[in-house]
Amino acid sequence: DFDPASIPAIHLQCDHLQINDISMGKVSLEIEPAKDRALRLKRLEITSPHVNIHSEGVWLAPQNGQQKTRFKVTLSGGNLKDILSQFGYQSSFRKGRSEFVAQGSWFGGPADFSLKNVEANLNVHVGKGRLRDIDPGLGGKLFGLFGMQSLVRRASLDFLKGALKSGLLYQKI
Repeated sequence: DFDPASIPAIHLQCDHLQINDISMGKVSLEIEPAKDRALRLKRLEITSPHVNIHSEGVWLAPQNGQQKTRFKVTLSGGNLKDILSQFGYQSSFRKGRSEFVAQGSWFGGPADFSLKNVEANLNVHVGKGRLRDIDPGLGGKLFGLFGMQSLVRRASLDFLKGALKSGLLYQKI
């Protein structure tokens, strides 16, 4: 029966983290053991010119119970296009200050994470902006998630083509 609190505290600062071809920016990490057979991720912050990521969480291992991992991750940035390009995606979004907040948990330790066993909520807020040239790529897939393909088809009617020539304006998503 492994006790996550047996892992020593870790305080890490990194001025530049690169994962494959993606430059993540500056990283700050604080992990500390807790008395209740837990390991706490007090802070994981990743800061780059376009994206800020803040994460916290806990790995619980009760004496006679099942291990559980809980997390909260907030990703924010000033421009959705720049956020997506930070991770290697092309985007038709212009402007749109954005924030994504995910909270969730799963039974097991951090290494046991998989999409099929995580229970989570994701809140997305994209501020006022413009969507140019909706194509089958990421922008089209995103609109497909929201069931907005019919809106896009209607917006392509001849009498609206001139009005939408510079893109589809939105107040928030």
